[in-house]
Amino acid sequence: MKAFEFELLRDIAEDGQKDMAGAKMNPDYSVTMENLERSGLIKGGKITEDGLQALKPYKVDNAIIMAAGFSARCMPLSKDMPKGLFLVKGESLMERDSSAGRCGNPGDYSGYRLSS
Repeated sequence: MKAFEFELLRDIAEDGQKDMAGAKMNPDYSVTMENLERSGLIKGGKITEDGLQALKPYKVDNAIIMAAGFSARCMPLSKDMPKGLFLVKGESLMERDSSAGRCGNPGDYSGYRLSS
């Protein structure tokens, strides 16, 4: 599977075709959609069972978020808390990543702090 085919198939699996404006700008969009349809990975703009099976090997079960964080530019906020835990619009960056489905187990975090 080519990279753009994978990206389209993943986007269709996650969002349907709600937010495909950027992908539609790609000159290969129409041909790639036809190829996915011909391959049986999508039908009528929706992912098929075969499409889900094609994505299965790429599923992320867990993730490690490497975050540095006690920046002098963010003092005094970063004195006691790394930037990844700052609240922005009511949620931390780590919460945002997990709720977007980028991590396997939302809310299952282990944190380590290096002190000098």
